[in-house]
Amino acid sequence: MAERIDLNLARTRDIAAVPGVDRLQARSIVRDRKRFGPFQSMNDVRRVRGVSEKLVAMLEERFTVRRVERRDDEVMLRFEDGKPFYFAGPPRQVGGLIGIENVGDETARAVVLRIECAELRTAEGEPLRGVRLRISLGPGERRRLEIRLRLHDTTPPGTYQAFVAVGEHRHPVVIAVAEYTATALLPAPVTLPTLPNKYERKITVRNNGNIPITVGDIGAVQLEDDNLQCRVIRETIHKTPHNPTLDQLVGTAADVLKKDFASVPPLRVRTKNKPVHVEPGGDALLDLEITVPTKLRHDISYSATAVVFDTRLTFELIPGIHA
Repeated sequence: MAERIDLNLARTRDIAAVPGVDRLQARSIVRDRKRFGPFQSMNDVRRVRGVSEKLVAMLEERFTVRRVERRDDEVMLRFEDGKPFYFAGPPRQVGGLIGIENVGDETARAVVLRIECAELRTAEGEPLRGVRLRISLGPGERRRLEIRLRLHDTTPPGTYQAFVAVGEHRHPVVIAVAEYTATALLPAPVTLPTLPNKYERKITVRNNGNIPITVGDIGAVQLEDDNLQCRVIRETIHKTPHNPTLDQLVGTAADVLKKDFASVPPLRVRTKNKPVHVEPGGDALLDLEITVPTKLRHDISYSATAVVFDTRLTFELIPGIHA
């Protein structure tokens, strides 16, 4: 068996020559090595984007890694006024600043910063204990880094104790998770006939936020026919004088809209099983009773939009469809 090559010295073509390794993967390995410093072991190759366990196993048959002494112990986190670093925001946009300084005499390459908190989960549902950021610092260099964390949507609002570490050095971090709402409704839109009657529809409300929500009655919802825009334009042009001013156009259009809205009665939507409570990450059923008014034209379509907590529910009234 031929002597294995040091992966820290291998060229792109050397790596791409391994069966099962393409040139793009080889180029990514070399680029990562140049940017973040030499690999300390074959395990470090896993840090390269797109490198799988299977690929590492194939590389181990041809390459080895000669350990290069790093100076992580010469890199120390610095914090102003002796307080913890502070991160804040809604689950997927938690952010904050940390300060780091290299107090050693040599450039610290591929410094790995780790952020961990046993109570929190990432957006993928994994424990927050493997967030890693790689940087390089010259001797005496200080840097303030903006950190962004993507936590799971249903992370409860509150304050969490975490830490950021480099080498053996650890520094406390306070993570303040803010309230976050994200509601989804299915099915949407709700389609109904234009015939006057009471109709029942069941809507699933899904709570993708991190606080409980409660849905009550939706109430009266203003209907708008699909020809409204064209009709307002026609009537505005017809009712304004030749070469009208902008104020005349706007005033006439407003009068036409006011008259049109007043002539169309609202859709009335009642939640029969109110109030409906939905916990974070859960869903519940809205049992709706929808009353279509009598004074509607049956040859045109109408639409209406209601606000349900933080999202919109659209109703479409279409002539010719069955209940």
